[in-house]
Amino acid sequence: MRGIVTAAVAAIYKEPYVSSELVDELIHGMELDVLDEGEFCHIETEYGYRGFVNRKDFIPSIATANNLYIVDSLFADVLEHPKMQSRILITLVRMSRVKFVYEENGFSKIILSSGTVGFIRSEFLKPQTAKVEQNENLFRERLIASAKKYLGVQYRWGGKTPLGIDCSGLCSIAYMDCGLKIYRDAVLKDGFPLKKIPFEKIARGDLLFLKGHVAMYMGDGFYIHSSIAKNGVAIDKLEGYKTQEIISVGTAVHNSNFISE
Repeated sequence: MRGIVTAAVAAIYKEPYVSSELVDELIHGMELDVLDEGEFCHIETEYGYRGFVNRKDFIPSIATANNLYIVDSLFADVLEHPKMQSRILITLVRMSRVKFVYEENGFSKIILSSGTVGFIRSEFLKPQTAKVEQNENLFRERLIASAKKYLGVQYRWGGKTPLGIDCSGLCSIAYMDCGLKIYRDAVLKDGFPLKKIPFEKIARGDLLFLKGHVAMYMGDGFYIHSSIAKNGVAIDKLEGYKTQEIISVGTAVHNSNFISE
């Protein structure tokens, strides 16, 4: 069975119970495949990650909706009517997906994955990225810009939203925002767009893999990451690490996803 997330944020657990370890999160409008049903369903995400999700957090979905838009602010209220005094139906987080209908006086009429109709400030939305930006430099800048939107967000093990985010959650959601789905954990995994390159060839937007940690390189010796030590997303200087502590560097732009400029 195919499903679509109706909760604002749906926890993905390591085991099928609520006290289990949080390993990832699905955001409103994201799709999943149900591998085994129950109160906590065994699922696989659209980016190949597996875990257990509470059955109340999603509904069956037949097909992906057209005209999808993404919430691009950290948080956005969905209102019952197109005015600020209206009742709040749900508060969505960044990267939530909704179906756009039309714009009216600064508000966009949208349809939630549950089928509920509401209104959201138009400035909080952007069209879902349909394809990868073909200009490599622009793609790299967009990766950095997406990651920087989470600056100051608290650290949360398994988190992937402005409510809390971990190191691989930050990197994977930035890549997803730019049209590429990479593996969610802090490892290079076969079958995904990232591939290993020499440290000497690192460029903006590439990923630094350390022991149990991943960060995004920003250029000039700086990187952005979500760190327990910093209690959240921060920018640091690479000189804090010894070169031998960097296990590998991953890039997704030196492959067939891009056209040479």
